[in-house]
Amino acid sequence: MSEATHFLSESADRDGANDAMWTNQIQTYEREEVTNFLKQLESMWKINERDNEYLSFRLGYDNFFNLDELNEDGIPKSTDIERISAKYMRMRDRLCELYHRADSLNMLSEENEDDLQLCVRINRLIDQVDDSWQIVFRGARIYDRVNNPTYVPINPESDPSIYRVSTIQKVEELSSINRLYYSV
Repeated sequence: MSEATHFLSESADRDGANDAMWTNQIQTYEREEVTNFLKQLESMWKINERDNEYLSFRLGYDNFFNLDELNEDGIPKSTDIERISAKYMRMRDRLCELYHRADSLNMLSEENEDDLQLCVRINRLIDQVDDSWQIVFRGARIYDRVNNPTYVPINPESDPSIYRVSTIQKVEELSSINRLYYSV
């Protein structure tokens, strides 16, 4: 990952290329790489940080925004909800890919020093990312409602009011009975 990607065109889909690169990399991880990447994500998303009363409020801003997008109080100067939604979906997709890679390596039931199975650790991260996205999303909607009363809110592709996050990405490929269960 240390080499920069060269694009032939300025209009190239950089996010799509980056997603493909991450997908390919995660799908080829060995056992130790799965564990190391999971630890990095747990640190990034502060899943094991205790007694931080500001964590729930700050986490989405710290991970979905660049430092130059935040004011001196750590609040976004402005929020492009579609761009943040795309970041959220990319992170969610990486976690789903990590889950499936760990499953293919028969690692999901392995426990760490805290007796947490790997599948539980990944699902905790999925929930952490999803909850952080919802806080950012709701905060932006409240801000717009108060400060721009005539603004009609958009619902991004990752609208959190639709359903809880899941590792299932292609609902249309599920059997009829599984789609029924999934929709509940």
